[in-house]
Amino acid sequence: MGSHFWEHSVAVGVAAQELARIGHLSQDFSLVCGLLHDIGQLWMARCHPLEFQLVRMSLEQDEGLDVIDAERRVFGIDHCAIGRLLAMAWRLPASVVAAIEHHHAVQPPADKLVAVTHVAEVVVNALDLAAHQKSRVTHLAASACELIGLNWSDDLGYLFGRIEARSHYLTRIFF
Repeated sequence: MGSHFWEHSVAVGVAAQELARIGHLSQDFSLVCGLLHDIGQLWMARCHPLEFQLVRMSLEQDEGLDVIDAERRVFGIDHCAIGRLLAMAWRLPASVVAAIEHHHAVQPPADKLVAVTHVAEVVVNALDLAAHQKSRVTHLAASACELIGLNWSDDLGYLFGRIEARSHYLTRIFF
């Protein structure tokens, strides 16, 4: 875990902020959710580096293996659940906890902050910002897009351009 983790987190935070504008949601909370969505992975890497390396190795060996499944095989729990526990211990608002917990969910709960974080993760991975290896969300929940009010035909070019530009700008500043 190095700069790629933080580059990805910043990109998801930026994407969440941009999506929050569309969904008329707090941009500050959305940024926080994006920055912290993978905090469980950081905990795994820092507190259990050998086991975390096993997760990474199994992902390299099995192209079809999902990161959530790989983590559960090694740790018995995934980074979303660990992130939820950390966020609860830090007494973050329930909506932030939910966004961290459900950002990989195929059918995320009907909560705008969860939806923004879920869609932000998918968009960042689709744009391949930070080339965050094997952390692809393969399914974009249509319900999340609807909840935000995202209109792909109207918002797509503008949204992608702003996310890319802001992510690259912040990456140059911090990394």
